[in-house]
Amino acid sequence: VPYIDANGYRERIQNALEQALHRRVTVGKVRFNLLTGPGFTAEDVVIHDDPAIGIEPIAYVGSMAARVRLTTLWTRNLSFSNLRLSEPTVNLSKGGNGLWNFQLLLRDASARAASAHRFPSIQVRNGRINFKFGDYKSIFYLGDADLDVTPVSAARLDIRFSGLPARTDQAAQNFGRLLGRGLWKRNPDGRAEVDANLELERSGISDMARLVQGHTIGMHGIVASRAHISGPIDKLNIAGQLRLEDIHRWDLLPLKGGAWDLKYQGVADLVSQRIELATDRKQDPDVPFLLRFRATDYLSEPKWAGTVEAKD
Repeated sequence: VPYIDANGYRERIQNALEQALHRRVTVGKVRFNLLTGPGFTAEDVVIHDDPAIGIEPIAYVGSMAARVRLTTLWTRNLSFSNLRLSEPTVNLSKGGNGLWNFQLLLRDASARAASAHRFPSIQVRNGRINFKFGDYKSIFYLGDADLDVTPVSAARLDIRFSGLPARTDQAAQNFGRLLGRGLWKRNPDGRAEVDANLELERSGISDMARLVQGHTIGMHGIVASRAHISGPIDKLNIAGQLRLEDIHRWDLLPLKGGAWDLKYQGVADLVSQRIELATDRKQDPDVPFLLRFRATDYLSEPKWAGTVEAKD
């Protein structure tokens, strides 16, 4: 079946993708696909962005497997239940109006969940996610990224994510994965809210500093974190736990048993790229210091500040 020419369906497939994603789509060669359910495999797929954001497409996809809804298989109007994007390049862009294209895409997804051409579930595998501001791309990106977006209801999307933070002017780093799972909810007033759990796997502090600063800061050790975030995307509440291990200066050996588990709280604004975090001394009375951290424009031109308040 994969060798049977299906290019006669290209226009119908392209129209179905455009109706499902509410974006202009161009499709290259098309083949039949039965192994993952009745559907098609399309090559050289380009998903264009909302004109309000910019002219560069939101995604370039080398290969996309599209599963057809059985109820539309024999009709003139195809509809897809699932899209699987293999090794795509995705551009998360912020337009001059202050909106991100993922905000518009998820808003359309929840709004169309109950329509005739309702939003399909989407899987991204081994992708690269770039961050773009107007006409300029950030040096920061996420590599080896996996993403699952599954409509749960007309106003709720289940989202799972994992990726490796990186920057274009640095070689590959020894970073743990950034993992996330949660719900994207749309309230009756149209405002979007997030309820999710995030995890940063064990990563080197020197690698994290190199990621943000482009160079190390003379401190070594291991950091890991888990956090729960909730609220509107421009005012997220954060509560989590930070684990620090083997913290030491570059020219010294780490102390034996030098590990701390610190609880922290804070707020974040995904729209304006601002985050503020502080450890909670009331929950960690035995920890001899208090940490505070603030960062802005962390995807474009990172500016950050930190303070340490020592006790006894």
